[in-house]
Amino acid sequence: MFIVAFNLTDELKTAVDEAKRRYEEATSKLDIDYIMYDKFGKDLIKRNKLSPDSFMQLAFQVCC
Repeated sequence: MFIVAFNLTDELKTAVDEAKRRYEEATSKLDIDYIMYDKFGKDLIKRNKLSPDSFMQLAFQVCC
C-alpha cells in the first residue's frame, strides 16, 4: 500500500472545502429508488450475447 502526502496551500484547502460543500448541496436533493427483479439475471444477458450496458439502458427506459 502506498501512502501519498499532499502539501496543500490554504487556497487549495479552501477550494476543496468549497467543492465538498457544493457536492453535498447537489447530492442532498437526489432521491434514489430501485426495483428487485428476479425473473432473470446475467445468464440471460450472456446467453443472448447482449451488452450489459445496452440492456440496462433499455431497462431504464422501460421503468421510467
